[in-house]
Amino acid sequence: MLLPRLLIASFILLGFTCTVTGQEISFSRLSTAQGLTGNNGQSVVLDKNGFLWIGTNDGLNVFDGYTVTNFVKDKYPEMPSDVVLHLMNDRQNRTWLGTYSGAAWVDENRRFHRVTIRDTVTRFRCPSIFETASYGVVLHAGKGQYYFDSTAGKWKQLEWLPDLIGKGGFVDAEPVKADQVIFITDSVVSILDYKTRKLVFRQVFEIPLSACRATDTSIAVGLKKGKVMLVNISNGRHIATYQLVNQLGGKTINANLTEVRRAANGDLLVATDFAGLTIIDAKGHITSHIHDPLNPSSISGNNIYRAYAGKNGEIIVGTKSAGINMANVYNRPAAFTRIFSDEKGNLYDNYITKIVEAAPEVFWVGGNDRLIKWNRRTNRSEFYHYYVTTPDGTRPLEIRAMAKDRAGKLWLSAAGDGLCLFDQQKGQFKKISFPHDTDQVIRSPYIYDLHTVADGTIWVGTARGAYVLNPVTGQATAFAQHAVLKELMGKMIIALFQDREQRIWIGTHGNGIYSYDGRTNQLSHLTTKEGLPGDIIYGFTQDNSGALYAGTAHGFVIIPEKGALQIYNRRNGLSYERCESLLKDSSGSIWITNSKSLVRFDPVKRQITHFEQNSGLSIDGFISNAAIRTTNGELLLGTEKGINAFYPDRLVITPSLLQVSVYAIDTNDSLQYFGSNARFSLPYNHNDITFHFTAVHLNGSRNIEYQYMLKGYDREWHAGTDIREARYPSLPAGQYSFQLRASIDRVKWTNANNEISITIVPPIWQRWWFITAAVIALALIMYTLYRWRLKQVREKEMMRSEYNQRIAEIEMKALRAQMNPHFIFNCLNSINRYIVKSDHATASLYLTRFSKLIRLILDNSNSKNVLLANELEALRIYMEMESLRFNNKFTYEILVDEDVVPEIMEVPPLIIQPYVENAIWHGLLHKETAGHLIIHLSLVADNMLQCVVEDNGVGRERAMEFKSKSATTKKSLGMKLTEDRIAILNKHTATNASITIVDLHGEQGTASGTKVILKMPV
Repeated sequence: MLLPRLLIASFILLGFTCTVTGQEISFSRLSTAQGLTGNNGQSVVLDKNGFLWIGTNDGLNVFDGYTVTNFVKDKYPEMPSDVVLHLMNDRQNRTWLGTYSGAAWVDENRRFHRVTIRDTVTRFRCPSIFETASYGVVLHAGKGQYYFDSTAGKWKQLEWLPDLIGKGGFVDAEPVKADQVIFITDSVVSILDYKTRKLVFRQVFEIPLSACRATDTSIAVGLKKGKVMLVNISNGRHIATYQLVNQLGGKTINANLTEVRRAANGDLLVATDFAGLTIIDAKGHITSHIHDPLNPSSISGNNIYRAYAGKNGEIIVGTKSAGINMANVYNRPAAFTRIFSDEKGNLYDNYITKIVEAAPEVFWVGGNDRLIKWNRRTNRSEFYHYYVTTPDGTRPLEIRAMAKDRAGKLWLSAAGDGLCLFDQQKGQFKKISFPHDTDQVIRSPYIYDLHTVADGTIWVGTARGAYVLNPVTGQATAFAQHAVLKELMGKMIIALFQDREQRIWIGTHGNGIYSYDGRTNQLSHLTTKEGLPGDIIYGFTQDNSGALYAGTAHGFVIIPEKGALQIYNRRNGLSYERCESLLKDSSGSIWITNSKSLVRFDPVKRQITHFEQNSGLSIDGFISNAAIRTTNGELLLGTEKGINAFYPDRLVITPSLLQVSVYAIDTNDSLQYFGSNARFSLPYNHNDITFHFTAVHLNGSRNIEYQYMLKGYDREWHAGTDIREARYPSLPAGQYSFQLRASIDRVKWTNANNEISITIVPPIWQRWWFITAAVIALALIMYTLYRWRLKQVREKEMMRSEYNQRIAEIEMKALRAQMNPHFIFNCLNSINRYIVKSDHATASLYLTRFSKLIRLILDNSNSKNVLLANELEALRIYMEMESLRFNNKFTYEILVDEDVVPEIMEVPPLIIQPYVENAIWHGLLHKETAGHLIIHLSLVADNMLQCVVEDNGVGRERAMEFKSKSATTKKSLGMKLTEDRIAILNKHTATNASITIVDLHGEQGTASGTKVILKMPV
């Protein structure tokens, strides 16, 4: 049997009764299981950054939406006591705590500061702390009230307090305005104005316990025996009285009050001693919120210490023994049924696979081991188990698919056991068996979806394809012989849907979407190739415009009647891309679920809205296609732990206001807390930095997307879900700014309420003065190097000049070698001999050739390079004179290849002549018979000229035997000069000029001449 519950039986408002019961607010819980030092939450407060501070009998706690941080006196000696009576947050975001042993405040760096009154007193009873415009923070102590005098630098007592306030038996205090505070002392409720130092209200009540502002002109006073009275401040007139009573053990008793506070929307939050939390709205409607052991979203305990109201609608409830409860007064969440029970006391609290409406408020519900008939009006269920006998014994099967036909009969499939019909009168399952010669698709034991279409038949999706069932005759028809639907054979069909044009939409596991139009007998096919975000299709629906929606593992896709596919995923608003169940509500909005969230899509505005746990939705994941819209427009969603139910137009959710903060920085294992903007200057060797941050969400900071950037270091935002720190190791010297933002739906982003600036101080060698000195020193070094280099260049230029001069001298020596007196003397003697012999014609010819040769040699010697044609002309004249001189003892020829163009190519002057002269004097003149000299010019590369001087003389060995000193000297000098010229040419122009001398031999091995190969660039 269920445990007895505390229920509010009736409420009396003056002369009439207005009672509202039910779970309309979803609470999240915080206890020692989540890290609290104790479960007796006797004081709570929210700071400016959204952190929840919780005072217990066992220490102080801070909740950041994810985890709880503890503060106890053993670790923080400046704490007056672990028993925290009161908490308050001031305008400077300091958190104040009052205890039986004194008071203290916690700064934004989370350092405690003990309060000392009367110069030396630190131990005193401090049940309340509040802030006024005139005096700032005021401590209400057992020895009076104290404020901090900043001029004197110490706490001073308020000497002017009325005796009623200063010496009366204190019960409660609550600010009304900037300078007005309500006080409850003994049997009197009064309002003290700190600016005028006068009481502006005073009235006697029967055992008052708490009071707060109700409206701008009235206050609400809570009496111990369960009454809440509204009183006009100006005239003391009683406006309304609410009598709260409670049913306990069959008796009607008063609901003892502990605290009354005004919520952000004007509702009154009434904490009771054992009857939970009561909310009285502006119209006098009263709602009770009590502990339900079967509902994790109910309040955790009925014995309540505190009811704190935040500025953004937060409701923080502190219980005596069940921890803290958090909700928001603006939210109107969905209902959630977690436990299904029958009349015998049997319970079911597992996942829901399918939901089918049997009648108004009556539903068939598929479970993991049973079929449930749930009467929602009475909240009673009937259980039917689908058993199967296996070699391992008898066991129940999970209900996988369900459909109701036109006659109201329920067709279903259990996991791996084919199709069956449920006999509702007998409560029995009748398995449908098909003959062995029936198509294998019809005999498939794995059925994933059943869908009743307009003509009354039921389409069946299986692991092997689809078939149609006639529920009247029981006949099944497969598509193996169908003209177009045979394409479905072998496909795993997991979702079926018929649109308003009576087209059948077929979702497959891995093969995309098929659409069958029975009127035209056409089958269409869409896959990722045609633009689908995925080929696994979980479900379908259709909006009012006729566009079809399909859910995939990578978002949902809209398939319009005309136009391109439209895909929605993370990039355009979805928090989670897996879209499994799709429903259209009565207004035309599309609802989409997955294992983590519920989303509403507005087809007109193209707007996505996310609904969270504070909507009353189960935190357990939604089950694929376990969702229906009832005949009265309500949506039922199956989850892993029960059913959520809500009317879409009534699910009014105020988006949670995230309080995004960077609250600590860790530098080389040194943790520093802060609350507002902070600046840090760190040495270069403390540059391993970790930023700690959070987005405070009192209902649980889960599935929050963070983006952060260290400006000056990062080029783009870093992102992650539920990350809580960002580390930057080895930051270089410089100035940085850490920026943070967070979002629940990845559409609306909340920036952090503070910004952290970091300066990494560079080492000495990176300081400006060091760099300046280094630059100056470097400039001096560079100038010195420049001077040294300039000196080197000049010396090199001098050496180059010397080389050029040497080349000129060698060339002149070569010229003189060609025109040595011996040659000139011989030429003149030859001319004279022809004159004496009266051979005037030969003498004249010889003289003409001699003068022309001299002129060519002189002209060529004036240039560094000469045309090859001029060089060859000089050689020809020279050989002609030598042949004439020696009575035509030898013949000669000059061969020029076609690719050699002497008229445009240039060569060094007199570079070939020494080798021609050497061939004549040492090779041909010593030969007994007539000789022959060949000069052959060719190109061996694009810019390399080869000159071959070949004679058929006596060879170099025979030539050495002849003793002709003058000839030897002349030859040796000419060739040596030419070799020097080529060596210098190679050195200064980086060319590959070369000279090769080859001795020629006949068949018997005797010398047959000499070949000189000269290669030079052109």
